[in-house]
Order: sequence, then structure tokens, then C-alpha cells
Amino acid sequence: MNTFKQKTIIIIFFFLLISTNIVNAQSDWEYNAAIYGWAAGIDGTVGVAVLEQQVDATPSDLLKHLQFTMGGHFEARDPVVSLILDVFYMGLNQETQVEKTIRNTTITKTGSLDLKEWVVEGTIGYRISKKFEMLLSNRFYQMDVDISIDDSDIAKQKKWLVPVHLLVVHLAAAAVQALVH
Repeated sequence: MNTFKQKTIIIIFFFLLISTNIVNAQSDWEYNAAIYGWAAGIDGTVGVAVLEQQVDATPSDLLKHLQFTMGGHFEARDPVVSLILDVFYMGLNQETQVEKTIRNTTITKTGSLDLKEWVVEGTIGYRISKKFEMLLSNRFYQMDVDISIDDSDIAKQKKWLVPVHLLVVHLAAAAVQALVH
């Protein structure tokens, strides 16, 4: 692993352990911010044009090809209104070389795959009572894929928006313990 990746992972790990909680004493607004990284697996089907491939990658598989990942989360809340923003980026890269021998002739192909993903979520909440809050959220996704094989390149981009509407119930700690036990 190169030094840039090592330093990036150390910095991200450090910020994963730290989040800030700032309360302004002159208003009812509370502010929370956090920086986070990414460690997940991918399971499913990946395809470009008419070609599809099954993928089952563990977190350790993906960390080998991780270029960069970073996420940020910010919340501003008062007794009635909630404003939430979450931004996430991930970049993966894989380079490979394949050799195939056919009738004493060896053909060598070199290729690379670059995957970049953005997820941005904005949420507005309205507290109906001390126990109920209604959240309206939109989550935007963008995925960019670049595939290069020798001198041929294919680049695709996909964007989509997912609206989310939630009713959140705030329970006191005693009520949560009663539900768990």
C-alpha cells in the first residue's frame, strides 16, 4: 500500500473517532458534525452495455482497490425544525493484465476499471410533538465507471434521485430498555 493511502486511512480513522457536538448557548439550535469513512462489501450484478458479471467483494477485497473515501454529516436542530446534510464519496480502481495463448501465439490485454460514487442526502424535519418527528429527505446518487482495455475506453455515468419520507418516534431511554428486554 502506498504512503498516500496509508496516511489517508490513518486520517480517516482518526476522524471516525471524533465528532463534534456544538451547542450555542444563546439559541435553541444544536449543531452536530461528523466525518466518516467507508467499509462495506458489494454483492450483486455489475454490467456495462450488454456485459454483466456477478460480484461478491468483501470489505478487505475492496480496501485493496480503494483510492479514496470520505463522508461528512451535519445536523442543525431546534425544538421544532431539523436540517440534515450527508455527503459521501468513494473511489475504487482495479488494474489487471490477462494473457491467453492460442496456437503458439500469446495475446496480452491490459485493462483498468475506475469506479467513483457520490451520495448526497438532504433532510428537513418537523417535530410534531416531543415524541414524533416527520422527516422529508432526498438522496442523490451518482456513479461514474471508466473501463479501459488497451487503447479502448468506455465511460458511463448514472444519476438518480430517491425521495424518502419518514415518521420518527423519539423514545426515552427507559422506554427503549423496556422494548429491548
